[in-house]
Amino acid sequence: MGRLNLIISVLFSLGFAAQGSLGVAAQKADAQAGAGQVVAASVKLNKLFSNLQQASSEAQARVIEADIWQHWTLSGVATIDRLMKQAKLLASRGHYEPSLGLLDRIIFEQPTYSEGWNRKATVLFFMMRDDESLKAIAKVLSLEPRHFGSLAGKAMIEMRAERWSDALATLRQAVKIHPFLKERHFIKFLEQKLNIREL
Repeated sequence: MGRLNLIISVLFSLGFAAQGSLGVAAQKADAQAGAGQVVAASVKLNKLFSNLQQASSEAQARVIEADIWQHWTLSGVATIDRLMKQAKLLASRGHYEPSLGLLDRIIFEQPTYSEGWNRKATVLFFMMRDDESLKAIAKVLSLEPRHFGSLAGKAMIEMRAERWSDALATLRQAVKIHPFLKERHFIKFLEQKLNIREL
């Protein structure tokens, strides 16, 4: 399981500190400025998912996937976006606790921002706090059921727990959304694993 855990950790990361309030006036201004952008982004996101379903090659799917991630990452509030960049940088340097603190602040300020929850799930995964990570993933999926990144992360956690059937079901669900999902190659591994157990 050692090598598998390493692969899972790398894939999960692909897939993913100031204190105090953001300031009510600043946040309100940001929210008003970004409201129209959020509506436009939602329309564009729906189109991107439609294009992803129709992608004819891995290369084409990767371009669409990158656009989807960009839309997910942008909250529509400038101060939140800045904090997300800080949290991501901290996590990339292994400073998980400060990163988690920023993410909790982001979620408190904007609880419907799915990528804040997804990034929190990623950090918790690397902290080996899988139960908490799964709770954060559940929140992501309640906000954005098409979040193939969170579904892939959920499958990685299930694999780490050797919950092979659950992981297979989760990956199959993710692949229905994103046919060229990087983690789709685990499906064959899981099918083989389950066949071995059934013998």
